[in-house]
Amino acid sequence: MILAILAASYIGPEPALQAELYPTNIRNTALSISYNTATSIFGGTTPLVFEYLVHKTGHVTSAVYYVILSCIFALIALSFYKNRSLDKI
Repeated sequence: MILAILAASYIGPEPALQAELYPTNIRNTALSISYNTATSIFGGTTPLVFEYLVHKTGHVTSAVYYVILSCIFALIALSFYKNRSLDKI
């Protein structure tokens, strides 16, 4: 239940945030390129990196470091967010 509440707090405002990231003339192209690039880099390599970390360390929980590193990258990227909430959508 706690995980569902945390996920809803992230997933709910996400479409509005993504719509505000880019100007209207490049919004669809920019969203599709950034979303698919991030999905292929992080989503595609996750099983490989997890298996490598578990194999090298011998601990299943070592894969958490990849998730933590991904979160750090996301927070750094979020610090460059330009608020466009007053721009025309």
